[in-house]
Amino acid sequence: MTNLHLIRHRNAFFKAALVKSALVALASALGLSVVFLCLARFSPYSITKSALVWIWLSHALGWTLFQFFSFWRLKDTRRLARKIENRYPELMLKVRSVLDFNEGKSDSQSPELVDQYADKVQNLLDHAYSGLGISRHIWATAGATLLLFAPSWLAWHSYLGLPKTTSSLVFGNTFLQLDGGSISIYEPDYTNIPGRTLALKPGGYEAYPGSRVQFSVLPQNNLKRLFFHTDKMETAQEIDRDESGGFHYEFVLMEASQLEFLVAKETDSGKTQPFVFSTKRDLPPTIELKSYTNEGAVNIFDPLMIDASVRDDFHVTQLEAVVNWEGGEKRIKLTIPNNQNKHFLSRNRWNLSDLVPEDVSHFSIYLEARDNNPVNGPGIGQSESLSYELESPDRKHDEFMEMARELLNRMTHTLGDNLDTELQAQHNEYLLREAQRLSEQIQSGLMQSQSLTSMLLNMMRQDPYITQIDQEFLQDYRNELTQAFRYRIETGSLFASVNRPQGNPAALKSLQYKHKNEETNLEQLTYELLLQLKLWALLELERNKNALEDAMESLQQMMDQQDQSSDMEEQVRKALEQIMKEFQKMMMKAAEEMDRDMDEFMNSEALQDQKDAMKELVDQIVEAMKQGDMEKAKALMEEFRAQMQAAMEQMQSAMGQMSPEMKAMMESMREMSGLLQELKLQEEDLESKTQELRQQTDQKMGGNQGLSPKQKEAQKKLLDNIKKLLGDLNQRLSAQQQEKMGEDLVEQINQMRAQLEDESLGLRERREIEAKVRQMENSFDMIMQDQMRLLQEVTLKSLDSAESMQEYLDHGELMPSLEMGHKLENQLISGSRFAESRLSDQLENQVKALDTFNEASDELYKILDMLQNVKQNMEQQRKDFLAQKNAKDPQQLQEQQESIRKMIESFKQAHQQNIGGSPLFQKLDDIDMVMRNASDRLGDSKLDGGIHYEQEALKRIGEMMEQMQQSQRGQGRPMFMGMGMGSGNQDGMNGSPVRDIPIPESQYQAREQQMREMIRRQMQKSLPDQYGKEIKKYYENLIDQ
Repeated sequence: MTNLHLIRHRNAFFKAALVKSALVALASALGLSVVFLCLARFSPYSITKSALVWIWLSHALGWTLFQFFSFWRLKDTRRLARKIENRYPELMLKVRSVLDFNEGKSDSQSPELVDQYADKVQNLLDHAYSGLGISRHIWATAGATLLLFAPSWLAWHSYLGLPKTTSSLVFGNTFLQLDGGSISIYEPDYTNIPGRTLALKPGGYEAYPGSRVQFSVLPQNNLKRLFFHTDKMETAQEIDRDESGGFHYEFVLMEASQLEFLVAKETDSGKTQPFVFSTKRDLPPTIELKSYTNEGAVNIFDPLMIDASVRDDFHVTQLEAVVNWEGGEKRIKLTIPNNQNKHFLSRNRWNLSDLVPEDVSHFSIYLEARDNNPVNGPGIGQSESLSYELESPDRKHDEFMEMARELLNRMTHTLGDNLDTELQAQHNEYLLREAQRLSEQIQSGLMQSQSLTSMLLNMMRQDPYITQIDQEFLQDYRNELTQAFRYRIETGSLFASVNRPQGNPAALKSLQYKHKNEETNLEQLTYELLLQLKLWALLELERNKNALEDAMESLQQMMDQQDQSSDMEEQVRKALEQIMKEFQKMMMKAAEEMDRDMDEFMNSEALQDQKDAMKELVDQIVEAMKQGDMEKAKALMEEFRAQMQAAMEQMQSAMGQMSPEMKAMMESMREMSGLLQELKLQEEDLESKTQELRQQTDQKMGGNQGLSPKQKEAQKKLLDNIKKLLGDLNQRLSAQQQEKMGEDLVEQINQMRAQLEDESLGLRERREIEAKVRQMENSFDMIMQDQMRLLQEVTLKSLDSAESMQEYLDHGELMPSLEMGHKLENQLISGSRFAESRLSDQLENQVKALDTFNEASDELYKILDMLQNVKQNMEQQRKDFLAQKNAKDPQQLQEQQESIRKMIESFKQAHQQNIGGSPLFQKLDDIDMVMRNASDRLGDSKLDGGIHYEQEALKRIGEMMEQMQQSQRGQGRPMFMGMGMGSGNQDGMNGSPVRDIPIPESQYQAREQQMREMIRRQMQKSLPDQYGKEIKKYYENLIDQ
């Protein structure tokens, strides 16, 4: 028996022991690791992560030593045999017995028996080796080890999530609070946001990129070490103590991050709740439209209004209005309020002629703001885009003239009803019933005429061709209609006495007398209106003529300045054809206005010959241009122009020519238009410089004092009370039904006049009734002249001014709020005077208008006193500051204002004779006076006052330009090669035709001599100098016809 067989068993036992011991060591290490990781997470003490390394190193070393020891023990044969016998009970004592026989320690009688016994044991050993495997203990150990892997894996990943430091410390998840400390955040300089210091508390913080974040932790007795850790770091870093024993840490925030502190104290350790930092990203400026002119069609003479609220985190450095139209864009720089460039109201008013060229029919506009963000800017914000369509200015004129013709038609039928009324000397019941029916129609016609006249007066401000003289005519005409209406009421009241069964000859005679007087009055009213319509037609013809002449002049200049080209030939042909087309429309219009056909107005044969000659001239001009003979083309153009002027003169001879004085006046008007353009440009430049000087001065002074919170609260209460008073008044006025009130008053007046016919009335009673009648008539006049609506308009305007003043005060805009307050003051005074002078006692008792306006004025004066005191303080501060600095800027601005004024004085001296008495010339005087006030304020270093009067001058210049813009030449019309051309109804130059409306056939016709006499009475009226000669000349032509 050899040892070879035991070596195989020894190796098998060693391998099994190796596996078992390895599993036991692994399980032990895993278990201890779990314990370590739990301590690391939940222990109040910081644990060094090297302890985990020692656990695994000690187990590895112990396992290795254990294997050497096991191998050494298995080298002992006896011990190996005993182990085999213990493992396999059937071999008990057999293996050692064989060893004893082999070593001679046991006697044997027969060697053969020993060999047989050894072979038997060897067979048993071989059989045992083939069945040798890993015992159940090994399997149990392996299973336990595997079960430990799951919590060990979770604990390990939890360990990986724990904050660690470069000092091999591991901190658990115990949250601690740092007592005493602060966090300071300093925003970048470009934000102009002051730094802020907060208590050291975990949570969320927000700042712009580039902000410095500084942590300060005060000295604490039990605080040994402090680390910081961010989500961008693998290991925490320790913060060194400063000289005072505290801790300071600072970093620059560039992106969103999370930071926590690891705290090692004497009694416990852990970490703080996270400090979460997020970065702000600047959004573009936001522009919210508060109020604006309604989108759609707008009249070219109405101002465009846009009010917007502008907000931005940074400073708005630029604000513009961007106007777009087909083929063009215009940017208008808007003013940013001083020291309010983060949130402010931008109030803008433009004349449409300043926004778009005259040939534009559609455009859109929006506001655009830019800020000064250097990181992700500049931010650009835009408002909602508004779209508008320019109405032809002549459409309003057409509507006006259409209503004027309707008024003439109504007056003609009213006169016809009067002429158809038959009153005989003897009582005739049938004729009286018919006369009473016609009387009611006359009364209704006069009431409708009054209403139409009031509507015409309301439309005047939208009509570019209506002048102050026309307004005065319509106002006087409405007053005459009111008197005629009252006279008709008196006349109609006589029917009650005439229709009595016994009759009343005196009443019938009085009725006939009043009816005859009314007939004369109605004839005069009708012919006055007819003559005014004819005068409007004459002036419109002059405008059309001027437009065509300007078009010809522009075409001539184009031929003089441009080189010959194939395109130019076609353009000239189209332009000349268009001019002929417009000329033809103008002739047809003139014929319609004179109530004639073309054959009557101008000789048909001569007209056709003239058209053929002009068409032939057009062909010759184009042909000369094709041949390169520009001199011949220009000569033919002059001939074409001469023929057109001859035709125009022929039309004027048919309608009445314009006097030389009127022509000189119109020429002066054209030069005034150019003056206003230059005044506007220079005054805008001056106003911009004054604004800039005020802003710079305020910055150097460190800002101006404003209203205190207590003053703001007091002013808000006063304004709320004013708005409540005006709102209640508006509701009371809205509740008044004027039409029904008018009908009731007429009925009451008729009843009282019928009472006055009672001869049994005493003198006292008669006087009382007459007083009531007069009072009712005054109330009726108030209603018929649409005064209630005008009073409501004053109320609504006052309410709107109060709202605007409140907005200015809410945003701290002192000067605009003061200006709006003075505007509101004027409106309240106007309303008070209106109510006092025009409201009857009966209406005043119902609406309480006078008391409301007076009470609102008292409240407003309290506000204005406070604002005026603040304004004076601000003005005095600027004045003193500029005086200390010995600044010359105000004097330079004053000199610039004086130079602008001299332009006005020079113009006035040159054109005094032509237009010295016209309303526009007087407005030029008003502008000069306003500029003088601005100059005085600037000379006294009162910048606010200077800016106020500069803006007032610009406002008046703009209003004057709008009024003049269409008075002599049409604008806003289609363009041909850059020339303003006249056009008919379709193109917007000519209004609707004004023709005579024949008086219906009746029993009475005005004789020729009476008509002449009426015209002569018109000529004797006092007329303004600039129009008197023209109107009288026109009347002379009418007499000749």
